Amino acid sequence: MFLAILIFICCAAGIAWAAINAKAVTSIELESHGNNAKGTDIKAIDMMLKIGAKIDNGASAFLNEEYLVLSGFIVVFGGVVFVMVDMYGSQRKGLSLYATISYVIGSLTSMVCGYIGMKIAVRANFRTAYKAIDSLADAFKTAFQAGCVMGFSMISISLLILLTLFLVFKGQFAPVADHTKENSWAVLMELLSAYGLGGSSVALFSRVGGGIYTKAADVGADLVGKVEEGLDEDSPRNPATIADN
Repeated sequence: MFLAILIFICCAAGIAWAAINAKAVTSIELESHGNNAKGTDIKAIDMMLKIGAKIDNGASAFLNEEYLVLSGFIVVFGGVVFVMVDMYGSQRKGLSLYATISYVIGSLTSMVCGYIGMKIAVRANFRTAYKAIDSLADAFKTAFQAGCVMGFSMISISLLILLTLFLVFKGQFAPVADHTKENSWAVLMELLSAYGLGGSSVALFSRVGGGIYTKAADVGADLVGKVEEGLDEDSPRNPATIADN
């Protein structure tokens, strides 16, 4: 129990540190730079805000559509897990929902972590560019803090929910050391492993869907820059160059 409490404390510290870094990134106000800046800087900042807002809206629209489709997949595949694992694949007799619950919770956890990562990314990208106007060191710090939000929040939230799920299942399952028993520790761990399956399946589809989305945007920008404006692919005036980098 001491180890469980220690893990809970570490998870809480990780979430707190992610929140601190998120606050540090989102509290950067771009308008304040323009008060003492040249006119060109003010125009650049205005453009950053407009582009940042468009990226935020586009990312949110994409995420909503993707999660809508993924929700249907979770329901269908959750049924598959229930039939193949809880009904016929487990040594435990009678109706069981351990693997199904683990799968669904793992999927939802992955979706929450993906949402956090997307939100901090779209809020940090133009703030990083803004900081680069004066200092590359400050720009790196901003990007690093944004990365800390995703890294610490994902690990802390995932581990926190997994440990909570383990303790709840342990109380209901009453596992024993004898691996020949239907309520052995080995069986419990197999049922709990569906948590990782849920998280991995959502992450897989998110990665594939996100890759298709960004590649479509990249190809579209290339066509506009090359065909309609006659720009080179690596021209700094081509928006696709910014996207590629």
